[in-house]
Formats: sequence, structure tokens, C-alpha cells
Amino acid sequence: MGARFVGRLFIFFFVLWAAPAFGDCSDWDQLFISKGLIPRQIKADANDNVYMLGYVTGSGFVLGAYSFLYEPYADNYVLLKFDKDRNLVWGRRVADSNGGASIEMEIDQSNNIIVSGFYEGIILFGSIRLSFSTGQDLFVVKFSPDAVPLWAIRSTGSGQEYPTDMVISANQNIIVSGTYTGSGVKIGGKALASFGGEDSFVASITPNGVVSWANGYGGTPGLNPDHIWGVDTDSQNNIVMTGTFASTQIRFGSTTLNLSVSGTDNSFLVKLNPAGTVLWAQAGDGDDTGTLWGTDVAVGLHDQIYQLARFGGRTTVGSQTVISAGGLDNYVCEMDPSGNVLAVQQLGGENYDWGTQVDVASDGHVVVSGFEYSNTFVAGPFHTSKTLPFDFGSDIFVIEYTEDLTPACAHFVTGRNGATTFDMSIDPSNNIWLGIDFEIFDYFHDNNFDSRYTLDDANISFIGARIGHDPDLLVWPTAPLIPPDLVVSLGPDILKCRQQTVTLTPAPPHMNAQYQWSNGSTQSSTDQIAAGWVWVDVTWQGQTKRDSVLISNIAPLDVTLGDDQKLCAGNAVSWNLPLIADATYTWSDGDTSPSKTVTTPGTYSVELSNACETVSASIVISGIAPLRVTLGANQKLCAGKTASWNLTPIDDATYTWNDGDTSPSKTAAAPGTYSVELTNVCETVSASVLISYIAPLNVTLGNDQTICPGDAVSWSLTPTEGAIFAWNDGDTSPSKTVKEPGTYSVKVTNVCETISTSTTIALRPLPVVSLGDDRKICGENGTLAYEPQADETLQWSNGSTLPSISVSQSGTYTLEVSNTCGTSSDAVSIQLVSLEGMTLPNVITPNGDNKNEYFVLPDALHDSGLRIYNRWGETVYQTSAYQNDWPQGNFATGVYFYTLQGECVSALKGSLHVVD
Repeated sequence: MGARFVGRLFIFFFVLWAAPAFGDCSDWDQLFISKGLIPRQIKADANDNVYMLGYVTGSGFVLGAYSFLYEPYADNYVLLKFDKDRNLVWGRRVADSNGGASIEMEIDQSNNIIVSGFYEGIILFGSIRLSFSTGQDLFVVKFSPDAVPLWAIRSTGSGQEYPTDMVISANQNIIVSGTYTGSGVKIGGKALASFGGEDSFVASITPNGVVSWANGYGGTPGLNPDHIWGVDTDSQNNIVMTGTFASTQIRFGSTTLNLSVSGTDNSFLVKLNPAGTVLWAQAGDGDDTGTLWGTDVAVGLHDQIYQLARFGGRTTVGSQTVISAGGLDNYVCEMDPSGNVLAVQQLGGENYDWGTQVDVASDGHVVVSGFEYSNTFVAGPFHTSKTLPFDFGSDIFVIEYTEDLTPACAHFVTGRNGATTFDMSIDPSNNIWLGIDFEIFDYFHDNNFDSRYTLDDANISFIGARIGHDPDLLVWPTAPLIPPDLVVSLGPDILKCRQQTVTLTPAPPHMNAQYQWSNGSTQSSTDQIAAGWVWVDVTWQGQTKRDSVLISNIAPLDVTLGDDQKLCAGNAVSWNLPLIADATYTWSDGDTSPSKTVTTPGTYSVELSNACETVSASIVISGIAPLRVTLGANQKLCAGKTASWNLTPIDDATYTWNDGDTSPSKTAAAPGTYSVELTNVCETVSASVLISYIAPLNVTLGNDQTICPGDAVSWSLTPTEGAIFAWNDGDTSPSKTVKEPGTYSVKVTNVCETISTSTTIALRPLPVVSLGDDRKICGENGTLAYEPQADETLQWSNGSTLPSISVSQSGTYTLEVSNTCGTSSDAVSIQLVSLEGMTLPNVITPNGDNKNEYFVLPDALHDSGLRIYNRWGETVYQTSAYQNDWPQGNFATGVYFYTLQGECVSALKGSLHVVD
């Protein structure tokens, strides 16, 4: 929620003062002063305890019994905790390392302290050891409220990784932003893409120290620096971050942001969801003066966003344009949760001014802090001017705004030659804390603090300043000047397991103590696996004391239940295991007695446990199962078949057949009763079976038959045991009656065989009698004939029984034909045609008097074919069946010629004279 920038400025004289815009404003109410420490972070918890992260300077930091010396090429950062009366509760170095810096500190809701920074070489946080890759690696470490390291994570990569901001979200996740270079970078095992140059990342860490996700961001071309300077979270655990990019383009999720003017810096503001997915991203809108930085960001009570930015020249924020008064100025803007600008306030002067932090109090009001170099610095209605001689350094400003960014109060630290702050925090009581960094040369003395305190510069190297509601206080942190008696205890003697490693730590803990163990270790704790005496010498504040402890190994456990056993029904197996001190038995059924008796078969196991180990034993009690033997149901065998039994061999049991055989297998090839006995040490059981044979199948449908229409054929087959009938029409009955001709077959199946039989039923039809159509017979006589079948008899209407009769006169003739199934008959009309004495007309008079109108043929020639020609041989009429109807229409009179072709006439020619 606040960006951190490494820097050292100098001050010779300064004054702290405040100005209200309206109403009452809180004032500086605590100056938290000491020597030998440069403040980096200062925060207070809900109980008004104050936590300070600072850097030990060359003179060292001494407070009462606590002494922290400056060590070259080491991590000289310390953590201090003061109670509400500003007494030192504890102090410790953040880490032991070959170099690095602790940059960020946050206090969670349980008052655990989280610190982030970077290191070179191996780093130790108490007994927690982090290895090192190359360049600079980032670390995040969590301390308990009593300064005990709980966990630590690190980055890896080929370049440098360091944090720029850190915040704790509502769900207590730790959100860290930072910068990295090189390739192969991972944060807590989560890989980051490399874009070249200086890239930025944001990562989410659970309260247990697990990195949930980490995102890397960089632009194209990747050689330009791209930094995240500030992060904060809203009520939904969304993450808002701001920073600056110098790359031509930078991509956040699916959104690409472009540099406003080539060769300059541009700001960005990005919002992520709790899983690290980009919700939206936007860039600033500056001109070509070269600077537009997003330096910090904070989230308000209603999830509105407050962005603090540093700019030169002209820039547009929403619908408002802000113009620098000279050098670099700052603005703070309020946006809704979607990034729409609601309000903007500018602050700065004619020189280079730096707003470093923006934060939101629990009542919603907004606080902006930083330092400025301008002769006149303006923030809304507030301003301050340099009035001291040789005042070339920086002054500190703290501006308070209402929730809608109306300026409310202003607080300033003014003086000669420099005061800076890179840390500002608001405690749960809405007090504002600042860590103020300055240095006074030895030849300047008696500087005036706020016109109320005269301080010698030899006593001062840092200030923790508070803007609050209590009476003005000048607080000198205190600590016991005489350390208490040194107490060293390794506790009682230890009885341990053989391979167990015990960690020995003298109690109580002593900050900055020196240790010498009997095994040569000089750490505050040591691991011991071997049995024997172990001692430690602890040196602290000029005192050295020794304590020792005897470590012994517990004897190994052993348990057995013996070999597997077999148990007859009604018998029992018992165990009486020995009692062993500090060890317990647990049987597989939950029993904890060392003795057990079982009467049922099964697997029985027991565990023998003590503080060191658990050993176990098991046994299988194979109860001799009750004997069972069967030869199955009585069987009926097919002819030539046998019955076989392959009984299961059973351990410790024997078979005896009724023929004396003792094999478990037996084959029966003859009918009879077969029996067997099965015997073991517990019992004898027996079984028997009757074997008989099934008679062969025999079935027939008889010879083929011929039946008359309406007659039926029936079969009643004898069903035999187990036989199944299957007729070719699907019927399964042993009886069947049929009236239709066809081939009938049946399959009869039993367990032994399948046989089939068939017969054909033919139908003897009634005689089919046909004497043909009624017809003419040309001539004086003719013949009627019928070809009888072998069993047919004939009866003609003239009384003849012969196959043929002679016809000598016209009339109707009848024939009856009989066979074994009945009689059929047919009749035919015969007309005898004779041309003897037959005359044809040779003159017709088609004049309309209905007399002799047409050419009429005798009946015997009716339906004959007729063709008529004119005198030139042209056909004037033609028909294949003449109906005595010519002429039709108008025909010229004259002679016509014709030809007749019929049943009794062949090409009869003649002439016909047509007259009126």
C-alpha cells in the first residue's frame, strides 16, 4: 500500500507543525526518538504496541541491555517491539546473511509480523535456512508476536529479485509486489515469464506461507524498466496495483497499454481478482516531459480507489488536466471500483516533490505523505515555504483529505538540509505514523524541534513521529539497563527412540546470545541423534552459564503370536503376551489386554506401541471348516455315457467309496447306487447318488398320404421323459392334426439325442373337366374328347362312358367325370356348319327404305373376316369379325368385290352390286 525507495537525505534543522483547513486537526503528539537506527517501517497494532523495522548505522544501536552492532557485508536490519509506554519488549536481527535489506513490514490481525526483502548468500531466520541462487534473491518471512520465525519463502532466478510493496488482504493472504531481472525466476516455486530488463511481479501467499499464484509483467521491447510501486486490496480481496513502465507497450491480461510518448515513462493502474486474473488495466495520459509515475495506491471504505502519481509537465486525469508548477509535482485521484475518475487533487511546487504514500483510515479519510524540495509547496489551501538560511534540503508533508478528496489538514516537517520519509501507516485508532530519516553533523548542536524541544544531535538518528489525539509527548524508548540473571536450561533428561533426532534449545531465549555446544555447534539450537550427555554454554550480556542433559534410547519392541494354526470347531487358541512398561497392546478387534483367547477362525493381529515405535505380529487361525461332500442329484444317463465326480481334495481328510476306492475322483459306467465318505480328525460325512439310463427315442409320422379336400390327418406321438417336440411349423405338442397338403416334420430331443421324422400329405382334387368354349364344327360331323386320369370314370350326356364321342348334329353336350373324391362336369354348345346350298347376296340397295340395306351373311358365316374392294382394287372396307353392317355412309353405286375368311370358309371370293 506504499512504495519504498532507497535513499538518504540530510537535515540540519527542522520544525514539525500542522495547519487545518477547517475544524480541528490532530497534531504531532509523539516523537519517537533514538540514535543509531534509520527507520524503514513503523506500525502500531490495536493494543498500541509499536513495531519498527530499521537499519543499524555505523555507530550501532544500543538500547538498555540490547546492543546491535553494524556489521559490514551483512543484513543490518533489526525488528523492535515497544509496548504502549514505549518500553522495548524485544529486539532481534531480521536475519543472519552476507548482505541484503529488509524493505517491507506488515502486521496481520493476530499481530504476527511479516517482513520482505532481498539477500545475497545463505540467509538464516533462527533455525530456518534459505539457500541462494545468484544475484539477489527475494525473501518473505513471518514472525510470531514474540519474534519467533514461523516460516520463510524465497525467490530463485539468474538475476535480481526484490520487493517494492506488501499488503495483507481481508482474508489474511499476503500480497507482495516487486521487481526482477534475468530468467528462470520463480517466487515460492511459481514461475515468472522473462521480458528482459527490469520486470515486475505480484504474488499471493497464504497465511501458512504457500504461494498461491505469481504473475510477471513486462513490456516490449523488454530492456526498459517496468515497475509496480504500490499494491492494496479491497473488501472482496481484489488487488489494485500501480506503477510505471518505460517499454513501448506493456500487457496486463488481454489489455495492452501503450506508452504516451516514446522515450518517457507512463503510469499504469491495474485491478486483479483474488486468483490473479486481470479485471481491467489503464494507462496514464501524460505529455513528453518524461515522467508519469504511479507511486502508490489505496482502497477506500466503499472499494473506491485512490491513486497517488508523480508527474512533470501536463497530464490528464479523467476530465481534469493538471499542470506541474515546475520540476515534478504529484496528484491524488479518487476512482470508482471500475477505474472511473471521481475527483483529483494536485500537490507540489516549483521544484522536485515526491509523494511516496497514500492510505485510508478506518473512518474513510485519506492521507498522503512524502517529501518536497520546493521553496513553496502547495496542497489545496495549504502551503509551506522555506524560510531558514541555507535550507536546500527536503521537507516532509502529510496531507489529510476527506473521503471525496476535499483537503482537510496539513502537517509539515520543515528544516535545513533534508528530512525524508518513505513510510507512513495509519493504526487502528486512526493515528498516523511516520518513520523520519535524517542525519545531523556533529558540529551542529541544539537544534529546535517544533519550537518545543532542544535536542543534541548526538542523541538522534531517527524519529518515529505520530499524528494523533493524545497530549504532546517526547518519547525516548527505554529498555532494562542491567540484564537479569542468565538462566540456561535444557530441561529434564530425555528418553528417546533410537533413530529420533531431538532438537535442543536452551530456555528461556536470549536475544544476541552466543552458544557453544558439546558437539561443536554455535547455533541457538542443535540437533542430536546419538545417546549420551550433551551440554551447552550460553554467553549473554557478560554472563556464561552451562546446562547439560542425558539422552537415552528406548529399547526396541518385539512381539510374536507364533505360527499359523488350524482349529476344530469348539476348540480355542490363547496367548499371554509379556507386560512391557510404557507400551500398550492393541489387538485387531480393539482389545488392549496382553492376553487373548479365540474360538473362531480368522486373522488375528496385535500392535505393540510405545513413544518410539509400533511393532506388530499376526497369525492366521484356519478353523477346520465343516466337511461337506455331495455327489449331486440322481442322474439318468444316455446310452454309452458315464457319470464322473472330481471331488475337491481337502487337507487332512480322506475319501472312501462304497467299492473301497479312496481317490477323490470316480467314474460310473453302469447303473446303480454310488456312495462316498469324507473323513478328517473332526468328523465323517457321506453322500450317495442313483445312476440310471434313459431309453433311446423312437418316433414316426408314417408313410406319405393323399387326402381329399376337407379330410384331415392326425398324429398322437408318445411323449417320453424329458423329450421336447419341435414341428416344422413351430408347434411343440406331441399331437397334431392337419388338413392341408404339405410336408410335415418333427424333431424330438432329450438330453441324449435328437431324432426327426417327416411325411408328405398330398391333396387329391376333384376332376377338372373342360370341353372348351362353345364352337362351330365345319362339316357334317365332329368329335368331343376328354383324357381321363387313372382313377376317373366318364359319363357323357349321350350315355357314353368312353373318352370321346362323335357329334353329328348341333346341340349341347355334357360330360361328368368322377374320382374317389367326387364328380365334376362341363357342357359345350356345338353348331355344325355346312356350306352346301348356302347362298350369299349379290345385290344390295342402301337407299334408306330399310329393305336390303346391308350386305347380310348367313348365320354360319357371322363374325367372319370381310374385305371389300372397289373396281380399281382398292380396299374400301375391312374387318376381322363382320357384323352385317356394311355399308355405312355414302358409297358410290357399282360393283364391289369381296373376300371372306372365317372358321368354316377360307378366301371365299365374290362380287356385290350396290344400286339405289
